[in-house]
Amino acid sequence: MSALSGTPHELTAETLRPAHVVFIPRAAFLRFLAKRPEAYTVVAGQLGAHYQIACEQLRSLGLSVSAPEKLARLLLDFAMTGRQTKRGTCVTLRLTHEEIAEFIGTTRETVTRTLSEFRSRHLIELHGSTLLIANRKALGALVTR
Repeated sequence: MSALSGTPHELTAETLRPAHVVFIPRAAFLRFLAKRPEAYTVVAGQLGAHYQIACEQLRSLGLSVSAPEKLARLLLDFAMTGRQTKRGTCVTLRLTHEEIAEFIGTTRETVTRTLSEFRSRHLIELHGSTLLIANRKALGALVTR
C-alpha cells in the first residue's frame, strides 16, 4: 500500500523462522505495474485482503469485552488452519503466552490463567506447543459476534 500511495511503510514484521527478505524499490515496483497492467488486479486483491484482515482484527479487539472472549476468538482463528482429528482441532502454537497477551491486549498472567480455565472446562488441551481445541462449539459460545 505504501508503494502505491507514496507514504512511509507503517508496519513491521517478525518472522517465526529464518527468512530471506528482498527489498524492491518503489520506482521499480511502479515500473513493473506500468509494464504489466494485469498485475494491478493481483495488487488490488492483496490490498482488499489486507484491509479485511485489519477490519476483522479491529472488530475482534474492539468488540470483545473480556480477555477470555478475546483469547477464545484468537484460538478459533488459529483453528481455521488446524488439522482435524477425532478428538478435535489440532494447532501448533508458535506464540508465547507473552506474545498472545500483547496480541489481544492483556497480560501474560491473564492468558495463562484463561488457558488454565479453558483446560479445566475441557474446551482445550495443551501439550507443549500443541493446542487441541476439544470443544470448538463451547469455545465459540464465548465469542459474541
